Amino acid sequence: MKGGVNDLRVVDSFFVFIRASLCQLHILFGGIHLGKVQVMPKELTLEELASLDYEVYVKLFDQSTYSLKNGIALSLLTQKEHPVSALYNLIKNIKGKDKQILAKRKSKFTKLLKTSAFYDQSPYIPRKRTKNHFPMVDQRQSIHPLNDLKHYQKSLKASRAKTVSVPLQDLPFESLEKCREYLIAHGCETVLFYATKQGFSVVADPSTPLEALL
Repeated sequence: MKGGVNDLRVVDSFFVFIRASLCQLHILFGGIHLGKVQVMPKELTLEELASLDYEVYVKLFDQSTYSLKNGIALSLLTQKEHPVSALYNLIKNIKGKDKQILAKRKSKFTKLLKTSAFYDQSPYIPRKRTKNHFPMVDQRQSIHPLNDLKHYQKSLKASRAKTVSVPLQDLPFESLEKCREYLIAHGCETVLFYATKQGFSVVADPSTPLEALL
């Protein structure tokens, strides 16, 4: 009789362990959220998403998951980097580190809408621009909106400098970082990346090493 009771206790302990493990996995993959969020009638655009300077987690409709920061999506499975523009139309939802949903789509054919948690965590503040000044940018990897690219090109016309903007997909690099390292190593003093509707564009000064890749 004692043996039967002990066996039941072992089985019961096993199922308690399984339930606890499943609960942890459920929380890890964002199945449980603290509090409710409200979907807002405001689209999270590609430009806004590429400008986020804090880490978020992106889930696609095929259930694959990526970590995203500064316009670069890193696959949690393959550890490969992708421009967010290549994934934008496939995004199902975006979550913060606290597992709150920041933006979501109902289907592949609807807009990516923000939630109330998006504004609570870190409101998107548009970049301030001046009329006759282009802000200094350091050599670290950074993403700039398309309007900044046009402004930069106009600012260089006064000095008669030639600006070459090349789509990243036309270059033989797997990531923005590798592209930047190559151009810096081959004599470029400035390397800038810009988020566009088609993906990312690269601008380098001097542009000779960049032109040599075309």
